[in-house]
Amino acid sequence: MKKDYIITCYDKYKLTGVCMVTINNAKIENLTAIYDMALGLERWFPNNNSAFAYGTRLCEETGELVEALVNVEDGEMNPDTKRHLIKEIEDVLQIVTGVLGIYQLNDRFPKDLSRFISSETPRQATKNDIISISVYAGQFADAINHMESQGIKKQKRGNNPAERLLEKAHTFVAQIALFLQHYDLLDELENQIKDDYLSLAERGFIELIA
Repeated sequence: MKKDYIITCYDKYKLTGVCMVTINNAKIENLTAIYDMALGLERWFPNNNSAFAYGTRLCEETGELVEALVNVEDGEMNPDTKRHLIKEIEDVLQIVTGVLGIYQLNDRFPKDLSRFISSETPRQATKNDIISISVYAGQFADAINHMESQGIKKQKRGNNPAERLLEKAHTFVAQIALFLQHYDLLDELENQIKDDYLSLAERGFIELIA
């Protein structure tokens, strides 16, 4: 990926500010739309939506995202690999927003992925950054355990589990946003969000804004 291409992506989102997904003539911030989808999936599949169930899905979806990134890094970005990567990114972001929703923390988290892209100086992503996604996912899972007071987490991690969960979620999503920037995928991710949002709405699991 050429450096000037990455900077163009960075500058685009820095200049435009909040990126909105247009769904049924309503404009919705992209992470807000993803959280709506997470809630829609909970309505579709009402069992096993506890924090620990989300933690299990976090492990599964992060593994699939890392695998998709490695395949792109070792091969080439073609329409199929791009589509697969975008879907895996969307799935992981649904997990993050869903977990934050359990603890009513989404209002304290950025609602727009461009905030993560424009807040960091653009740079090339590396294979070490792919590894870091797994590391940050583990830290996010650890913060879920902290929220649930599992074992001696509060003794080890302190008495502010909500702040720590928000911090780890921010670090995790920022690392994912690095690859959105690196491959210039945000516009296509938003198209995927729109399609999946409307699909859930057609099934009656999301109420569209008039």
